[in-house]
Amino acid sequence: MAKKAGFRTIKVSNKTKNLSNLLNKAHVWIQPGGKSIKASKAMGKKIRGEIREFVRDGGGYVDSCAGMLLTTEKISDSDQDVLGIVPGQTRHLMSEKDDKAIILNIDLISGNRRSIYFSGGPYLVKAHQGAQVEALYETGEVAAVSGRFGKGRVIVSGYHAETPNYWKLIRGFKDKDSNDYDLPISMIKRAAKG
Repeated sequence: MAKKAGFRTIKVSNKTKNLSNLLNKAHVWIQPGGKSIKASKAMGKKIRGEIREFVRDGGGYVDSCAGMLLTTEKISDSDQDVLGIVPGQTRHLMSEKDDKAIILNIDLISGNRRSIYFSGGPYLVKAHQGAQVEALYETGEVAAVSGRFGKGRVIVSGYHAETPNYWKLIRGFKDKDSNDYDLPISMIKRAAKG
């Protein structure tokens, strides 16, 4: 999605050297989904601190699903420290046993309803404190927010709007409004500095 938004991408891992130099030239950090506690531990305190500083100093931060769990003070009810760049707390929308991929209806604050790929992602509670709600799950929980952290812009979602149609088709899902690429492209452009 970053390439579709017009950006050049660089993949970063816990083995990346000189992350500070990369971040000095970057416009936005995009955190993918996955296992949030595993990702936070792999980043370690140093990398999490560098990302936090990057955003505070004007960089953008965009994420989906597990990436949203990394943005508050702790991951759900765990004691795992994360970035602390989004107010509120995260919770899983489904229980561990029901945690599966599905197509959910999301109500965008613009008034549109979209069918979007969801894979056991979170929602935010108490997210109204300093953040703009961007979308709600049809159950009423906060599905996406945007806001400021220092000079930077943060936009996070608990769903996977970047999921390609072929991926949904392989899993037998019918997404009535096709791909949702416009949402992550907009998120990236809006969050990026400069």
